[in-house]
Amino acid sequence: MGIETGRHRMLGIASFVSGSAILLAATTWTGVTSAAQPTPQEVDGSTGCYGVQSPTGSLITGEATGRRPIPTIVINGEETSGRWFGPGNRSYWHCHTGGQMQLVASGRGRVQKRGERIRNLGVGEAEYVAPFEEHWHGATPTDSVHYFGINFQPFGDLWMEPVSERDYLGSGLGLETREVWIRERGGM
Repeated sequence: MGIETGRHRMLGIASFVSGSAILLAATTWTGVTSAAQPTPQEVDGSTGCYGVQSPTGSLITGEATGRRPIPTIVINGEETSGRWFGPGNRSYWHCHTGGQMQLVASGRGRVQKRGERIRNLGVGEAEYVAPFEEHWHGATPTDSVHYFGINFQPFGDLWMEPVSERDYLGSGLGLETREVWIRERGGM
């Protein structure tokens, strides 16, 4: 499998793909398979993710586009695509049933896992989120970002509340908004 970016071979993605294979093998060795994980309809917070499978309305604060081409990343001779966020824009809190890896293809991004501080990412830097780990991702306040993402099976997203300004600017851990969101839904 050839992975190239522009004039250079991108070792970060090659390591990223190799790391993914190791991660999937480790998942099998520990006996956790897709059959052992709850389906999105069964998720009630026991996994740590109190999400809604198919919410209505926006799941992004600000401007973002999905499936925007990334001409500098070519996999098996094909140009790939990713999600682009404008400056100051981000996803809502969410989780993925199979986990996800995000790599910054251009710009500067920002990610946060629930209960942790934000992390700023530059070109070539990646962030892995485990299955059902609540998080958000987007651009920094002053820069746009273009992410290349890989979702792992079983595929599925569970969506929660918007990211507060406090969390987005790095002052919070996402715990206050989570408690309100869960309480408004009767504890799910």
